[in-house]
Amino acid sequence: MTTTTEGTGVTFRLERFEVSGNRLVVEGRWFGVRGLRFVRPSLILHGDDGNRSLLALLEHKPWAAEEGLPWTAVFPWDGGKADPRQAELAVAPSVVVSLEPSGRRTPTPHEVLAAEKRKVARLESEVAWLRQEHAEFDERLARATAERDRAVADRDAIGEKAEQDRVAGAETRLALAAERDAARRERQTVARERDDALRERDAARADRVPAVAQSRAAEEHREAALRELDLAIARRDEAVRERDAAQARMARAEADRDEAVRDRDAARRDRETAMRERDTAVRARSAALSERDTARAHNATLTERDASRAHTAALAERDAARARTAALAERDAARALALGERSEVRGGADSTLVDMEQRPRSPIVPLGSRAHWGARVLAVAAILVLIAVLIVLLRMA
Repeated sequence: MTTTTEGTGVTFRLERFEVSGNRLVVEGRWFGVRGLRFVRPSLILHGDDGNRSLLALLEHKPWAAEEGLPWTAVFPWDGGKADPRQAELAVAPSVVVSLEPSGRRTPTPHEVLAAEKRKVARLESEVAWLRQEHAEFDERLARATAERDRAVADRDAIGEKAEQDRVAGAETRLALAAERDAARRERQTVARERDDALRERDAARADRVPAVAQSRAAEEHREAALRELDLAIARRDEAVRERDAAQARMARAEADRDEAVRDRDAARRDRETAMRERDTAVRARSAALSERDTARAHNATLTERDASRAHTAALAERDAARARTAALAERDAARALALGERSEVRGGADSTLVDMEQRPRSPIVPLGSRAHWGARVLAVAAILVLIAVLIVLLRMA
């Protein structure tokens, strides 16, 4: 059965039109389709109760036809018989073929108008489908772009954190850096492959006629890239955990080292303080011993000198007492003599008494002054010795 489309030169040779379960299978071959782009096929069935429009399932997508090669489209079917003589197949806005055998009668104007209405309805359904496909493509593109942006943001965040958190140990740092660089390279490779897949997908969307083999290969490649991305992320997480563990061990080691250093410095300070106190005590003891010896020597010298001065003062005091006794006796005798001759010799007796009083006192006063001076010296020396002994005792304490 061969049907043609007027004005386009497109011919479709129907080879199979049958119901298989809940599906309606249409098979055939196309001729004169070079340069044409097919969209999702639709099947319009005309019946007494109206027209039905069926959209092809995605099982055989894409539906691009090649000249003279087998072509298949499967439509959903809810039961009953299907008559190809009452069906039209649309694969493009300008390619609509009737599956009714050729050589039919000339359609009436009413049938032509009905056919045009069906064509308009089919075109509207195709436009709605194309809009839906376009919206789905935009949504997928937005999801892919958001996923790529998140991956790039994660990569940048991981890079910045890896730069800020350097591991102190050389071997651990080198190992983590190597693993990090490997993960970055793998991630960049995955990102490039994903971008390539996205570009290939965009090219496929632009062309709308990718081959089935290429589509499946791109899907498998994308799945492999996603698996590699998951593996790279898992390796990155493992490297981050190892790095954190190494940092924790390094922090504990540094804390222990700092505590040991603080203990060592404290012990050194205590030892230096003890040595300084010991040196101070030794110097104080030496100074106290020196002051003690000096005080003893000085005390011995003062003792000898004070003993000599005391002896001299005692002798002087004894001589002064004798002189005072003699003077008192002479004064009493002079007063007794002056009682009988008071009127005659008052003036002479007074002068005599003055002379008698002044004469014995002249040698006594200096002696008494020297005795008082010696006593003062002894008192001062005793006070100095007492002060020196107190200083020595305080320093020794």
